Amino acid sequence: MGWTEAQRDPAPSEALHFNVVLRKNLSAGSEQGDGIGTLGQKRMHAIWKDYYCSDRSCQEIRVEPKTGKGRYIADVLSGDTVTEVQTGSLSSLRNKIDWYLTMTDYKIRVVHPIVPIRWVHWIEPDTGKIGPKRRSPKKEGIDQIVRELYWMIPHLDEARISFVFPMVETEDFKLRNGWGKDKKRGAERYERIPVKLLSFVNYEKPEDYLTLLPDGGLPEVFTAADLSRQMRGTESITAYTILKILSRLGYLESAGTVGHSAAFRLTTQ
Repeated sequence: MGWTEAQRDPAPSEALHFNVVLRKNLSAGSEQGDGIGTLGQKRMHAIWKDYYCSDRSCQEIRVEPKTGKGRYIADVLSGDTVTEVQTGSLSSLRNKIDWYLTMTDYKIRVVHPIVPIRWVHWIEPDTGKIGPKRRSPKKEGIDQIVRELYWMIPHLDEARISFVFPMVETEDFKLRNGWGKDKKRGAERYERIPVKLLSFVNYEKPEDYLTLLPDGGLPEVFTAADLSRQMRGTESITAYTILKILSRLGYLESAGTVGHSAAFRLTTQ
């Protein structure tokens, strides 16, 4: 059990498939004259749609409800599964997921790329000159995953829904149009291009969420503060959200209080 166990390396076939999709997508953009920034956030989105179904006939499909007329367009509809690729916050996907679960019988796969390694190119807005890439100190990981799962807590016990967090290395192109002496603060991201698939983090069944707990284990009775201390380097809000997730799934029960803090213990489901 633990965060490191949640990450799995891509199989050779998965890594090869990703690289083929990536090259095809980027070369198609070049042939059509789509330069850096032309597609914006859509490039990452398009690559993951092609990863799950490169046949364009299964992309951007109106989903028919069990009764009434169709209301939503699926990123990918293949067989009995709807795939939604979300590069922004999952909060904006809540109504769509509610509708799929209520009005259809499809399985739902939510894909949200996470960026633990990013390289940044700065673009001079007046000249268009692109500077050399430099590695960003910012990196996404478990905090970002838990932050996104927060928005889906009401649905985490649904058997028909699963979450895929591909961990990708990217090159970000940013306009030097922000504020401050170097004009980098608040600067606009012009384009984000994935360059390497690093790993996957999948949540397909309730027990998968137990991997949100730290590798080192916890005392039999613990508080949010205990969990936060075990998860060194993460945000404190992450511990509270994990408790909400595991409580929703029935893996935690109240153990009274320790001091003035609510205490919990893992159940023996």
